[in-house]
Parts: sequence; C-alpha cells; structure tokens
Amino acid sequence: MTIKNSTYAACLAVSLSLLAACGDDVTEVTNVESDAMFDQVEKFKKLPKCEEEIEGSFVYVKDSAKVFACTSDGWMSLSNGVAGKEGVDGEDGSDGEVGSDGKSGSDGKDGSDGKDGSDGKDGADGKDGSDGKDGADGKDGKDGKDGTSCSAEETENGIQVKCGDQVVGTLTNGEAGEDCKLKDEGDGRITLTCGSRTRTTLYKAICGTTPYDPAQKFCYGVELYDLCNGYAYNPDKGFCDTREGGRPYNTVTIGSQTWLAQNLNIETENSYCYGNDEENCEKYGRLYTWEDASKACPDGWGLPSQEDFKDLMAMAEELEGEANAGLALKATSGWDEVDAEYENGYDAFGFSALPSGRRTLGGSGNYGDLGERGYYWSSTKNNDGKIVLLVVHGYANFIGFMNDVPSYGYAVRCIKKRE
Repeated sequence: MTIKNSTYAACLAVSLSLLAACGDDVTEVTNVESDAMFDQVEKFKKLPKCEEEIEGSFVYVKDSAKVFACTSDGWMSLSNGVAGKEGVDGEDGSDGEVGSDGKSGSDGKDGSDGKDGSDGKDGADGKDGSDGKDGADGKDGKDGKDGTSCSAEETENGIQVKCGDQVVGTLTNGEAGEDCKLKDEGDGRITLTCGSRTRTTLYKAICGTTPYDPAQKFCYGVELYDLCNGYAYNPDKGFCDTREGGRPYNTVTIGSQTWLAQNLNIETENSYCYGNDEENCEKYGRLYTWEDASKACPDGWGLPSQEDFKDLMAMAEELEGEANAGLALKATSGWDEVDAEYENGYDAFGFSALPSGRRTLGGSGNYGDLGERGYYWSSTKNNDGKIVLLVVHGYANFIGFMNDVPSYGYAVRCIKKRE
C-alpha cells in the first residue's frame, strides 16, 4: 500500500478539536469530520512500518473503525470518543502438535492489537520403516519325462538309427578308398601317393623342432638357412653370393683382416677359366683383367691394396721367416710337388693360396704356371700404369710382388671392406 506524505494542517480535510499531549503511545484526536478520505487497511497489524518517509500520513483501519496517523511517536489513533486503554497483548499460542503454528493473540478491546504469537516448533521426522523379509524359495520343478531309447539296425542302404518309433537318420556306407603308398625319394623327402595322385610330401629332416625340406634349406645349429644354389655353407665362416643363382664362399679372419678363403669365381665379360676349361674355374676360380677384377667382388668386399698384402706377408714371415713364408699361406693340396723341399703348404691361417696360373695375350689367350704359382691382383697401380700383384711361388717357398699390365688375366682374392 502506498502512503502519501503530508503535514497535519495541509493534507487533512478534518477539524481537530483536541490533540492529546505528546509522549503517549497513542494520542487521541477528536471531532474528525465524516467526509474525510483516507487510505484503508483491514487490520491494525496490516499497517506499514511508521518511518520518517511516511510521517504525517493517515490510514483508516476497518476492523477497529479508527483512523491512525504516522507521527514521530509511531501510529496514533484519531476518534470522536475517549480512547480506551490499550488492550493486553494476547498470550502466545501454544506450540502446535507435530509442528503446528501457534494461534494469534486476541486483540485488546479498543486498544492496540496484541502481538502475534510465536510459531510452534516443527514436529520430528518419522523413523524409516524396517526392511521387508526375504520371500520364501520357490518350489522345485517337476522331473522331466524319461527320454526315448534309440537303436541302430543295419539295412541295405546303411545303418538306420531309430529312437522310439521314429527313424532319426541313416548312416550310409562310404565309397571304397584308393590305396596309398609312401615313397622315400632319397633326399630326405617322403611322398604320400594315393592312386595316381601325390597327396603330400613329408620331410625326414628336423632342425631343432622344425621339420624342413633339405632340397631348399639346410640346418646349422638350430637355425634354418636357404641353400646357396643347392649348396650348404658355414654361416659363421662364410656367406652366399647370390649373384648367378648363388655361390657359397668361405671366409677367414687373419689379424684384423677378413679374406675370402678361396679365389673369386663370378663370370664377367673379361674373365676366363684357365685353358678354357670350366673345371679349372671350379677348382681355381676365374682369371680376370684388372678392370673387371676391380668391380667383381661381392658387395662389402673389394680388391686388397699392396699395403693389405704386406700386412698378410708380415704375419706369414713372423711364423716361417721370409724365405719360407709361402708355406704358411699355401693350401695343403693342389701344388705341384717338385721335390721334398718345395711342396704344398700347411695353410697356417686358412688363406688356402692356390696355384691358379695366369693368362697373357695372344690368339685365344696364352695360359701358364697352373699348379706352379698363384698371382693375385691388388688395387694399387704404379706410375708406369702397371698393377702390383702378390705372387706365391711353388718352386720356392717365399712370397713377393711383381707388376704387370692390366689386360692380363690373374686371380682375385677379395678382402672385406672395413667399416
């Protein structure tokens, strides 16, 4: 409700015949004209708080049929009669059961309304209900009916299976199978043949716990390796040069050097078998021109330098002295035996030098020194254009160097390139 502010003299169309002395709780004002107009409320307790901003305002309270003015002393009653004494405040309502509000105090007669009673306390929460009991176990189901027994009976079409009065199936006889035979192929393979068809191939070879085909692989230790063009080799002391279908080479480490333990045998445009005989290639390796020899070694290998050969000679001379160092490098067979003094070596390091001979120019090539001397190309070229070769002699036991033109044919012994 909005209360308009005004002064006593300016805003009221009433005649005040008497104004009570200040200081009373409610000052009595008499002789209010009947045509005065005021704001109205239903009950005294509905009056707004009498504060400074509405001081001087008047409000008509319906239930007491009185006009009240907001003064500095609070709300004051205006009436034609003498003001009755203030009514006694009603007692606070008793606390309601389970949290009911207390009743308001009764209004005093012709006096100010009594104070509202205090609210009753809230009732306490009810306790949680107890858990329900577990339901009783269900009853066991009834036993199933007994199954029907089955029987088997041989008929013209096979064996008939019957359960009770019902035939559930017939097992027919299979066709006659073909005779199967095992055949030992002689290379570690056994073939299983049924009729005219070879059904499977069995392998007699086992590497560790793994069966394998000896025609394709070989076992070293407990590891399997592919054959090198049909040949096995020692993987710890050799490798497979996969060119031309594959060729195994043995290797040997002498000091800090690793060499092929046999002469190179890979065909190039300018390489030859001694005397044009293929068997000599298999035994002694091929004879190469220097240009072809320079690029014939497998990947990771190359022609040794003269310094490489000097290191090899020094180790041989340390064993046998300079005059007989050849004995430490020569193979134990293949050399022509001139007499007891000049013969095969004892191959101290496994280098196995062979008397592969040489090829010079003229006609289809002139060959010589097979069985007597071994010549090996180096990568070292002299100022005169000739190439340094290592020579292992058969008619003497020493080792030396010689120079020759690069167009002649000599053997190649590859050395592993250092990383």
